[in-house]
Amino acid sequence: MRILHLGKFYPPTHGGVERVIAELVEGCNAVGLQTDVLCANEILRSQTSSHKNGEILYTITRAASFGKLARTAIAPMMIAQLHSLAPQYDIIHVHHPDPMAALALFLVRPKAKIVLQWHADIVRQKRLLRFYAPLLQWLIRRADVVVGATHAHIKDSDYAPQFAQKSRVIPYSITPLVPQENCIQLDKRFFNIFALGRLVSYKGFEYLINAANMLDENFRIFIGGNGGLYQKLAGQIKHHNLQNRVFLLGALSTQEICNYFEQCDVFVLPSIERTEMFGIVQLEAMGFGKPVVATQIQRSGVHFVNIHLQSGLIVPMCDSQALANALCTLKNDKALYAQLAQGAQERSQAFLPKQIIPQWRALYHGLCEC
Repeated sequence: MRILHLGKFYPPTHGGVERVIAELVEGCNAVGLQTDVLCANEILRSQTSSHKNGEILYTITRAASFGKLARTAIAPMMIAQLHSLAPQYDIIHVHHPDPMAALALFLVRPKAKIVLQWHADIVRQKRLLRFYAPLLQWLIRRADVVVGATHAHIKDSDYAPQFAQKSRVIPYSITPLVPQENCIQLDKRFFNIFALGRLVSYKGFEYLINAANMLDENFRIFIGGNGGLYQKLAGQIKHHNLQNRVFLLGALSTQEICNYFEQCDVFVLPSIERTEMFGIVQLEAMGFGKPVVATQIQRSGVHFVNIHLQSGLIVPMCDSQALANALCTLKNDKALYAQLAQGAQERSQAFLPKQIIPQWRALYHGLCEC
């Protein structure tokens, strides 16, 4: 059995979906399932590389790209690449949303079984969705199975009526981050709060910064990541005279991220839209035994990952006071903090590859036996 993943990009390109694909590709190859990748490149040149995982030699093919439009890769060479590669595979695993991948499948019409992994509805690019909707509806009909990482991905999707009868829930898997050395030293006299993500509107970082106004001098907030709102958020920090209490860290290396997870007291995910459907960073924090404060986003799976009073706290979204109250509770209630820290560590174990990859292997084998 051979599997081809069809997605926008692949590491070292950073992103949540890219991380998910890499975890699945590596996990499947590790258990002997030949799993390759076709994705867009970030440059106008196609490239193919070979990689070894145990006894499996697998390939990553990156189709030449003209760049991105509305976060969608413009990579028409993907069509020709898929036409050439598709006959070699029993299963093509496509990741939505990705209009380029959907178009390639529509034009090539491979005979392979199609797994459609539903990472999120298109929430923000409504104009793009109007043009993409007919192609997406074709893809849903063509898919043999639609897989979501939580029940919210499936039952709360706008397209749920179209794929509910052939849907499955398989959570994302994540290999715990392991720091190699401490290149970051946080002052332990303070209660240190870490947040991480692209500096874009749906991440809700402005509400976390506002929460700093409601916290005393014993708190420090560190926000990692780059994005279009960097200057706006920096201006907000300066306007409230929070320069010594809230810090925008910019882009961080994997090692630096590990160190902030290891040394912080609490991780916060203050997102405000269901564009945030899972929040892998929550699991990364939990793997370090850190309680998570996240927001209650309707029709999202975020609160499935971080369970209220088990691995952290869930607060209303767009509510800086609620964020501040939750952080004060975790600082002042030592028993609750210890309980949630242990719960976070235990919760993270449910998402290890050894728990998740067998579910994918069973799904793939079941499709090939049909």
